[in-house]
Amino acid sequence: MNKIIYPLKPEDRGEPVADLQEGLRLMVVKGVLQLSPDDRKTLGERLQHERAEISYGEATYRLVRLFQQQRHLEPTGRVDEHTANVINAILEQLGAFRPAPQDQQRLVGGQVRREDGLLLQGVRVLASHEAGEGAIRLGEDTTDAEGRYTIRYNLPPEVISIRLRVSAVDGNGRTLQSFELDRDANPLEIINLAVPIAGKPTVQQRIEGTIVLEHGLPAEQLKLRLYRRDFGGKATALAETTTLVGGRYAFAYDAGGPAASLDVRAVKADGSEVLLSKPLNELTPEAGASLNLMAPGSLQPLAAEYRRLSADLTPPVGQMTKLADAKENAEQQDITVLNRATGWDARLIALASITERLAADPDVGLPSEALYGLLRAGLPSDKLLLAQVDPDVVEMAIKKVRDAGGVQIDDAGIADFKTKFTTFANKTRLATPVPGSRSTYGDLLKSSGLPQDAQDKFAPVYLRHRGNGAQLWEEARRAGLDAVHIAKLQLQGKLAFLAGNSEAMTTRLLNKGKDPVELAEQDFHTAAAWRKEVFREVLKQEDIPQDPWANLTDADRKQLEAAIPAAYAGEKVEARLDAYAEDMARKVRLSYPTQVLGRLMETDEKFKLPSGHDATVKLLKSATAQGFRLGATPVSAFLKSNAGVQGGLSDAELQAAGQQMKVLQRVYQITPGNEAMPVLMSLGMTSAFDVMCPSGEHACALTSRSTNLPGHLDERRMVEWQGRTAQRRDWHD
Repeated sequence: MNKIIYPLKPEDRGEPVADLQEGLRLMVVKGVLQLSPDDRKTLGERLQHERAEISYGEATYRLVRLFQQQRHLEPTGRVDEHTANVINAILEQLGAFRPAPQDQQRLVGGQVRREDGLLLQGVRVLASHEAGEGAIRLGEDTTDAEGRYTIRYNLPPEVISIRLRVSAVDGNGRTLQSFELDRDANPLEIINLAVPIAGKPTVQQRIEGTIVLEHGLPAEQLKLRLYRRDFGGKATALAETTTLVGGRYAFAYDAGGPAASLDVRAVKADGSEVLLSKPLNELTPEAGASLNLMAPGSLQPLAAEYRRLSADLTPPVGQMTKLADAKENAEQQDITVLNRATGWDARLIALASITERLAADPDVGLPSEALYGLLRAGLPSDKLLLAQVDPDVVEMAIKKVRDAGGVQIDDAGIADFKTKFTTFANKTRLATPVPGSRSTYGDLLKSSGLPQDAQDKFAPVYLRHRGNGAQLWEEARRAGLDAVHIAKLQLQGKLAFLAGNSEAMTTRLLNKGKDPVELAEQDFHTAAAWRKEVFREVLKQEDIPQDPWANLTDADRKQLEAAIPAAYAGEKVEARLDAYAEDMARKVRLSYPTQVLGRLMETDEKFKLPSGHDATVKLLKSATAQGFRLGATPVSAFLKSNAGVQGGLSDAELQAAGQQMKVLQRVYQITPGNEAMPVLMSLGMTSAFDVMCPSGEHACALTSRSTNLPGHLDERRMVEWQGRTAQRRDWHD
């Protein structure tokens, strides 16, 4: 046999199709193409009929598709270049290409009809070589619904030329007609036989036409039966046939009398029959009939939209994957070309192109048919947006599209796709930068220091979480994380917030302590501390020179750019670092205001109290450790209910320090920031009344001193506003 060529598709005819069918038959026989016993019998019989017609029919299509599935090729049912190469490689191993030379391969075919033109179905046709010693049988075939036969044969050993005779015989082996060439046969011969009416062939009448399904497609490879209607509701089967390409069929039959009442029925897969025609009462032996019928769509359910679209687009495109490169612009109108070539709606062709483009993305890795279903359901085609869709929603969307006939995926396939989609979504979302940062969610999760298995458990929990923090940690526990893992994640979350979600700075802060409160003790409420810490991360050294900008290399500057979250913009990296450091310091001051004030009183001379300073600092820190918060916790009530805050202070020191804490509380409530507190306290303005109704001396002093504050006019107005607020609060209290 010849090697398989490409492309080959349903409805093709000719020798390349015959070679393909012979190769498929050989692979079935050798067990290379594995079939169930039922498929082996059914498809084998159908393939034999298609080989006789040299036609790429349903059996050929199904066998090619099964071969592609078993060899992990794209199951199109068509022979493309890759499929042809794989088949040829297997046939080469089976020795299929080592038979007789090409000049010994022969074929004879033609039609058998009655003298009056009636095509004869089911007639045996024999081919033989008429040698001097007797006839040598070369092969045989049985005519199809169109009376066609095809017989392949090789030159017998030591025979140089063939004296070809073709004979048509009836069921008893009696010759109805024969023809012998008066010359040597060519490799290809067409011989038509006309059976004399006097021969009284079994078949005498004919019905032919086309079967179309309700949804408009022709019914191909549909088994039909012709019945004679008898008395008492009984029926006698007269003929059986199978529709061909385009839904064409033909019955050749003997009605058993001059006239009869007939009907045509379709045979379902389970063997039951469906009546297609009304009673045919006007047929006579002298006249044939042309009968076009419509069959229920349930006999051959319409293939899924994606399957039909792919089948029609593959011939002009070559492979569906090439559709990813389709363009529609002034220079190239691929969508329009395919619309004209196939008749499919241009919007669906464009959707298929987007599907293939998405499937070709190495970060996606999802099958095209399922992706088409998602896009057909209206889900986004952008992979980042698609990854945000809940897997349960994806499952419902595919089932809805499947039930509507858009895709053909069973429940097991949907479950498998859901698993793959979940993997894709988690991977994509973890690779997405955190808003305002250059670091991804995956980077931050990795910086937590959790074991990989704990990270794998927490990632899907976090990505699908929609509730509050307590619910998140409860879900994490149910996923298998222990208390240590959860504590690490909680700590990292707090530090990531304080570091602006910079992975580099978050990791660095994790190494500085176990409690974010300690940041205040390390002066991270100041921008200078943050600048130094960023430089330590970039330069990988603890000792930072007085002017760290002086010796920075280009590589250092790139690392510095990467360490600063993208939300902090600026023309130069210096401006970006300043903005980042100021904002991070502000976050620490807002998150831990009481701890920051305690640290300022401990380190900054401006915050030194006129009396009882050290005792007040000790009391404030002790109270803070037990939950005290300036501006939110009443001082007297807290000191009474928390006796442990006294520590090593004497009763007198405790009483004096308590009074100072009350003063700090009032001043804290009426000032917009820490910088304004020492100014008011140095002027003796320690209440809202002092701010709203200052004496002349206080007013002059405040005006003079407030000029030393950054944005002094705004600061003074804020002091006045907060004073009014505090005073109103006092009145209501």
